[in-house]
Amino acid sequence: MSSGCSSAHPSTIWTGITSGGITTDVIKQSNLTVKGQVTIPKDVRDALGLKPGEPVEIDWQGGTEALIRKPIRNEKADIEAYKARVREVSRRFAHLREGRPTDEIMREIRGDDPFPP
Repeated sequence: MSSGCSSAHPSTIWTGITSGGITTDVIKQSNLTVKGQVTIPKDVRDALGLKPGEPVEIDWQGGTEALIRKPIRNEKADIEAYKARVREVSRRFAHLREGRPTDEIMREIRGDDPFPP
């Protein structure tokens, strides 16, 4: 084979695709690119509910087997992380909520007014 893989050892195998709580025995094959990337077949992406840009988990089972799955999201942790980012941005830009004139804020940031009246 041109990919350097024998038929006994395909480049990538997916097994145990879960859709709607039912595990199916599906074997798919895809080629590994020189950059180490693998295209997940569309029917597998659809079954897992994967969308472009979303993370996937790859669980190495040992030997020559790996399992790919959609990560389970911890919604509470995601919300807390988002709140922490909002608090940090709010803290960094608190000076903009003080009602001070822009020229005064700029003098504080830059030092002496570079454009004297």
